[in-house]
Amino acid sequence: MKAFSYERAQSPQAAIDAAARKPGSHFIAGGTNLLDLMKLEIETPAHLIDINALKLDQIESTPEGGLRIGAMVRNTDLAADARVRRDYAVLSRALLAGASAPLPATLLQIRVVETSWIEVQDGRGPVLLSRTVQPGESVGLDGALPLRLTIGNAAATQLVFRGRPVELTAATRDNVARLELK
Repeated sequence: MKAFSYERAQSPQAAIDAAARKPGSHFIAGGTNLLDLMKLEIETPAHLIDINALKLDQIESTPEGGLRIGAMVRNTDLAADARVRRDYAVLSRALLAGASAPLPATLLQIRVVETSWIEVQDGRGPVLLSRTVQPGESVGLDGALPLRLTIGNAAATQLVFRGRPVELTAATRDNVARLELK
């Protein structure tokens, strides 16, 4: 990661002024995606302007029937919003698929946006997980391959196996996914 300067904006106008004052600035709000890109040197901002203190974390309905999404709304919060899941399902799934893995050292990461019952059994037979996973919760698991999974509420569940998103559609019937990961 390349060196950069940092400041925390105290108002929207201060953030705008800082960006005008320092060419190459990027705004950071939550920042996991930007920081991932900075680590890979895909993004190399000279200056970061932190807008976390600006209270821009609301998702509001507009009179036209759309949504106004504040700059501080976290991707996982946006994906979990009932309006987004109902009216913009593709967006919700895309946000989850693009999310940074919470536990990169584990073989399997599970993230849910709605309550989901999940069972994972490893190749030697032990059950690694058999419980209800709560909205916003992330679980990381390691075990012997193949991993056998049963997922209730598959539509609200994201899997990352060996660092890659797993598409559940083909393994899902009546919103229950049954699959084996090798």
